[in-house]
Amino acid sequence: MIAATQRNLELLVEHGQFRSDLLERLGGVTLHVPPLRERGGDIVFLARVLARRAAARMSKAEPRFSNDAVAAIEAYQWPGNVRELENAVERAAILADAGEIHAALLAIDASPREPDTGALPVDGEDAVSLEEYFVRFVTEYQDQYTETELASRLGISRKNLWERRKRHGIPRRRTRKRGPRHDPG
Repeated sequence: MIAATQRNLELLVEHGQFRSDLLERLGGVTLHVPPLRERGGDIVFLARVLARRAAARMSKAEPRFSNDAVAAIEAYQWPGNVRELENAVERAAILADAGEIHAALLAIDASPREPDTGALPVDGEDAVSLEEYFVRFVTEYQDQYTETELASRLGISRKNLWERRKRHGIPRRRTRKRGPRHDPG
């Protein structure tokens, strides 16, 4: 059996959120695969392999990456990891006219990110856990956003938002009206 996760299972076992016997059964061989953004030059190599595969599927000549495309690939953080890279490269390979992929065809925003001034500290004595951040964020912004918007900004589903509210005892406030509901009958 092959299982993959982004979570620290040992830490979840310590907090009683994952079964230790299941972790032992899964732990035959453990591989740590770093996120794409931490792989340096491997990203461009992988992009070239993916471009070659996409071109072969479409019976096209293998596209080349322009210098600006290579710079964009290296600068981008790739939050979607390999699947996001694969989708960007395949889309660019389809759209590449002269067999050359330019940065614009990748449709990624490789510009440097602005520092988030509203971010909570991550080290030192003012550091907070993810759960503390969740509680603080929900209580601070629940009057400004709908449940869907809150969940989206936290990067979780509405169901997960509801479950975590329940776990932390944060009642849901109904502040925004959706508008009149129409009776289909």
